[in-house]
Amino acid sequence: MSRFSAIAALSVLASTIPSLFASPPAGFPATPEDLRGMATLSCSGVLVRLGRGADQPAVLLTNGHCARTRMIDPDDAVVDVPYERGKVSIYLGGDAPVEIAPTRILYATMTGTDIALIEVRPTYRDLEANGARVYEISDVDAKADASVQIVSGYWKEKQLCAVSHT
Repeated sequence: MSRFSAIAALSVLASTIPSLFASPPAGFPATPEDLRGMATLSCSGVLVRLGRGADQPAVLLTNGHCARTRMIDPDDAVVDVPYERGKVSIYLGGDAPVEIAPTRILYATMTGTDIALIEVRPTYRDLEANGARVYEISDVDAKADASVQIVSGYWKEKQLCAVSHT
């Protein structure tokens, strides 16, 4: 299991909002290995472990504005509601992602941080057995000047950058 800080996870989300770009941001092509555990829905996402066991449904981390078909009201959050946008695709290690069915939005907001946690039907064990990488969000913030690789499942690119501050 790979680890990255919460700031790196949020950087993944902030840098992969497709609606802000007419074309993909300049970067390097992501390899199948880079994409393992990355997801595409209307945005990029990533498989994360949230204190759940191997046989529990897996969770995707993505943007709050990508969680629903309509925007979340300002100063509001969506908690434990069905996911209604259709299937998402997760890269398991090959060139093409595999479609899976999300079941519910555990949490989504656009207040303060544009973030969503979406539960999917397969378990962590099933996804990992088929080649997916699952990331653990660190409880330690990234330090200034730390190197960060940001991978976008949506654009199939990676960005190499450094944390400026937290």
